[in-house]
Amino acid sequence: MGPVTLLAGLRSFKPQKHNSETALPGDSFSTWLVENEIHYSLFCIKDPCNENATVMVVYDQESDSLFYLRRELWPLNIPTDSVILAHYILDNIGGGKKRGNFLLFDIAFWDGKQMLGTPAPDRYSLLRQIHIPQKSILSIHFVGEKRPLQSFMEDVASGKKPLPHKVKKLIVLTEDPFMPWYE
Repeated sequence: MGPVTLLAGLRSFKPQKHNSETALPGDSFSTWLVENEIHYSLFCIKDPCNENATVMVVYDQESDSLFYLRRELWPLNIPTDSVILAHYILDNIGGGKKRGNFLLFDIAFWDGKQMLGTPAPDRYSLLRQIHIPQKSILSIHFVGEKRPLQSFMEDVASGKKPLPHKVKKLIVLTEDPFMPWYE
């Protein structure tokens, strides 16, 4: 599989409104969207200039553009032909300063296998195995059961548990990494 095949399998990240009369189950795997985030896909692919090497390419879904991620920022142990979904956010770090961060939250391809149809907990288990180097602008975004996450978000909204960014809404990950639900 090559980068063209991976790109052909990509779609835009589009959360969908859950239109059922019943609420999504409390044990659904969920996370949150951040206000003003930008959606990206991180590719680990064979280097087009050196077949014995790999590169990390970042695909900006908003502008439909690609750029290389500096090697010292790469997450370790991601297999070739993998695509990780991420949000780029600006965290408040105090003193009026902000720090950019990619929050990795789901997997679209892993080792050449499309993850469509793979349960969200299984995808997140793979994501949690990724080693992020210190001082990287990458982080694994928290994903967990909806019910406790809703409680946590209530604490965030009340100021009991501050986050370095504003939350837009909760989403529930589905078997399609590109189409989570929200209520």
